Amino acid sequence: MRAQEADERAETGAAPTVQFIDFEYGAFGYRGFDWGNHFNEWAGFECEYSRYPSPQAAAAFLHAYLAESVPAAPVRR
Repeated sequence: MRAQEADERAETGAAPTVQFIDFEYGAFGYRGFDWGNHFNEWAGFECEYSRYPSPQAAAAFLHAYLAESVPAAPVRR
C-alpha cells in the first residue's frame, strides 16, 4: 500500500487492504509455456491427467485469454 493511500484510509476510517502477488508469474513468460503450465497444474502434484481440461474447456480458456489481450474494436456511430 502506498503511503498516500494509507493516509487516505486512516482519514476515512477505511480498513486496510491486502494484495497478494504470485511471483511465479510475475515476470515475462512466453504464452505457450504459460498455457501449458496452467493446464498441467490441473493435474496437480499427483499428475492425475484425468483432471486435465477437455479440449472444449481449454479452447474456452484460450479464447477468453486472447480476447483480453486484444484491444477493443472502436465503436462506430
